[in-house]
Amino acid sequence: MLGFAILMAGMNTMSHAMSPLADEPWFMDLFLSFKKNPILGVIAGAVLTAVLQSRRRPSVSCRP
Repeated sequence: MLGFAILMAGMNTMSHAMSPLADEPWFMDLFLSFKKNPILGVIAGAVLTAVLQSRRRPSVSCRP
């Protein structure tokens, strides 16, 4: 139950952080372009995920 509460708190935080971008025309145009070509959205998401994951250090080390 605690994990679900943390997930919802994170979603709420991201919602508040992204709300100013909803009024930006360039941001809306970006997402509308993904609607026209969904493959472009999948590729952009994969690239963004790869970049973010490659810069992340492992937080758990496996020491015997």
